[in-house]
Amino acid sequence: MKLNFLPTDPSRHYIWTFEAPGWDFSGLYTLFDPTTNQIRACVVEKGVFKIKLFLSWSWEIGTLAHYAVVWDKDGSNIGEGKTLLVKINDIEIGSSTITWGTTGTQGSDLRVGISREVPPFDPSKIVIDNLKTYNVCKINFSDKDVEAGYA
Repeated sequence: MKLNFLPTDPSRHYIWTFEAPGWDFSGLYTLFDPTTNQIRACVVEKGVFKIKLFLSWSWEIGTLAHYAVVWDKDGSNIGEGKTLLVKINDIEIGSSTITWGTTGTQGSDLRVGISREVPPFDPSKIVIDNLKTYNVCKINFSDKDVEAGYA
């Protein structure tokens, strides 16, 4: 991802969200939070925050970074007792061991740069390149620079 705003920006910017269908406010949300000037990763289950990670990471405008968020949709152990893991450029910047129920992140709507939240936020401040999703829990990103071919 490439963030085209400073860490002191007064606006909220969604990186991506993986939301449950409907309006029950469940899913995994990753965003820039202007109240703390930090990247935030949250697991929400029917409007209740199960996990809120506030991630300290500084960046320069326009610099490309590898951003990885790892979780299991059932909130179970993904390795080393963790249930949510965030890495930037292969460095762990946050994790949680809190578990959640089966409805927390069984989303179906992947939204890049936006959320269902109203008012809409400006998605032009974040550039996502080469978005990859997996149906397995992957915590080794040594292949992050490999461009995979698809048939």
